[in-house]
Amino acid sequence: MFTLRTKRLLLRDLVPGDVPRLHPFFSDRRVTRYMDFVRTRKLRQTGAWVKRAIRHNRKWPRFAYSLAVVSKKDRSVVGWIGFGQTDKRKRHLGERDFGFAFLRDCWGKGYGTESLRAITRFIFGTLKGKSFWGEHSLANPASGRVMRKCGFRRMTPPVRGIRVRSAGYLLTRARAAGAGLAATRLAGRRRARASARPRGD
Repeated sequence: MFTLRTKRLLLRDLVPGDVPRLHPFFSDRRVTRYMDFVRTRKLRQTGAWVKRAIRHNRKWPRFAYSLAVVSKKDRSVVGWIGFGQTDKRKRHLGERDFGFAFLRDCWGKGYGTESLRAITRFIFGTLKGKSFWGEHSLANPASGRVMRKCGFRRMTPPVRGIRVRSAGYLLTRARAAGAGLAATRLAGRRRARASARPRGD
């Protein structure tokens, strides 16, 4: 199972048992207001979404990482974060993009920043990525703050592929290196490489 660790969090591959853990915030309209791609209404819809994500996670070569964000303190699932290769139609924006969602009770605790920094280090340190990008609705500036804390810079509008009422952010390998986000500790790199290939467990 693919795993990344931070001071407070464990980011790991989704498993079928995560369905009832993810459903409370996937079905929360305040959480998914600007994220229709993870929005569900019924538990079975969340189950179908998780099933698809697990299927993509198990493909090899791997191009998608859909992860549960777990609190080390009590092992509860506090959020979801996903990243992967950018669709060909938007490849000009960057190699990989991402999205995340967290329980409302967990907003304001820095979990988004901590999770994004972890996957950024993995992308640039282990996968040797060249660019990483994301976008957010202008009505949701909190996501922009998270990206800026992780070294992302806003793309100068208008940007082809970015929605009119959204802002695009880009992080290049050079800027990630300057922010100390392009290297992974040796032990972490070995663990990530060993766990990146899907297995039948």
